[in-house]
Amino acid sequence: MNNVHQKSINTKSKIIIQFYLTKNNKNGGRVKLLIKVPFIFGALQMKYQKTLNLRQFTSLRLYNFMADEVISKELKLPLSSGYSYELDMNKKTQIKVYGFSEHVRNLFKKLCSCMNPFRDKSKSFLELTESKRFEIAKQSLLLSIKNMYQDTLFEQAIQIYLPQLLQKDSHDPAKVMEQIDQITQQEMLKDVRDIMNNVQYSSLFIGNIDQSEATELSDEVQSCTKNKESSSTQDNIQDKVAIIDLKGKNLIDSRFIESGNDDDINGVTLNYYQIGQRKQMNQAFIKLLEPILNQQAYNYLRTDLQLGYVVAVEFKTTACVDGALILVQGSTEIPMKVNQIIDDFLDQFSAYLEQMNNREFQHLKHGVVTDLKENPQSLSEEGDRLWQYISAGTIEFEDRQVAIEEIRKISKQELIEFYRNSFIDNKSKLSLQLYGQGMVTQMMNLETQAEFNEFISNTKPEEAQLFDPHTASYYQCEFEATQI
Repeated sequence: MNNVHQKSINTKSKIIIQFYLTKNNKNGGRVKLLIKVPFIFGALQMKYQKTLNLRQFTSLRLYNFMADEVISKELKLPLSSGYSYELDMNKKTQIKVYGFSEHVRNLFKKLCSCMNPFRDKSKSFLELTESKRFEIAKQSLLLSIKNMYQDTLFEQAIQIYLPQLLQKDSHDPAKVMEQIDQITQQEMLKDVRDIMNNVQYSSLFIGNIDQSEATELSDEVQSCTKNKESSSTQDNIQDKVAIIDLKGKNLIDSRFIESGNDDDINGVTLNYYQIGQRKQMNQAFIKLLEPILNQQAYNYLRTDLQLGYVVAVEFKTTACVDGALILVQGSTEIPMKVNQIIDDFLDQFSAYLEQMNNREFQHLKHGVVTDLKENPQSLSEEGDRLWQYISAGTIEFEDRQVAIEEIRKISKQELIEFYRNSFIDNKSKLSLQLYGQGMVTQMMNLETQAEFNEFISNTKPEEAQLFDPHTASYYQCEFEATQI
């Protein structure tokens, strides 16, 4: 009788899954046979070279709903052997797979054919021409967008409104819904075909397959993704990403969220402080500030002042521009007041940094460096870490080590100067403020949008200006910086 035993070996950069098959030999002894099963993280990406207009973006989202089911069907056999996959079509098309299987090559051949079904009119493309599937996709996309507007106010701030303020070509979900009603199936297929035939491909394979097999897989992927209709010159042309330039500005964007719910007395204040275009030292300073700024903000804004039940600090990179978000949701104070309280807290935090002694500062540096030196705990984690660089097109695999070296050299005074320049002395800030319907009608005793607009204009700080998209200026980003 045969017995199968599974053993996992955790190496520095990958996990190897091995199966041992044991059976009796002729002499009554036991023979152990090693069967090595491929264990892989793989990712393929098509990055669009041109900025998508509203209809193209809508077409791609519809295609995502349709293609997800088809790709799942195409990959059914290899997936049943232990793989999972993820499809994402937004600013770029990505397929990621992770798992183990003896059908590695078959899996990636299937993936390759699924990436651009318009190229060879494969089975996937033919199935996508079904009108019933198109109508189902339209209803699914409409429902998903409507659900976004049912989320909590802070989720709406992050997912809907902030992207439209920071990035010039970010599309308003409300306008996407209008476009869904107008677009035809033929228009969608034409848009997606045009987009897919002007893309740049990237891929990653990491796992316990042999180097020669990995090279062959990579060659096959490059061969199947090569677009014979596109010239090499065209492949290298890519639109820049326009990110708002807030240098020296203090802007406010206040919105009355008319949800029909007078019981919603919450408000959201989401202050975005722009640090500027990516510099190598930015990441080192950010990694040092992040843990202590987050902790102190929560202690003061949430615990001491009890401004809201949601308080968060996050350093955010948008294309090539670094920034920081401080978010508060609650009903204790209106967002305009919370905006000022956050600025007051940032002044106090400067004093906190000044009072930090050398022992505390060295302890902070040691903790951050230790976290950065921690090895990935799984092949999936390692694959995701590498893929974020490849996906962004930066290939800065050594940024962790660079940050570690820079952190070790940073003095307390240099950290204070970076902080004050980013958040106090030369701050570049945009305050996004969402007012729930109940907060406006019940707490502020206002009834109309006009009354709300007048209130905001009269109560904003003198040094602040109301955001006007028509006068905004933008950075032109040629690359996407990655976050460690």
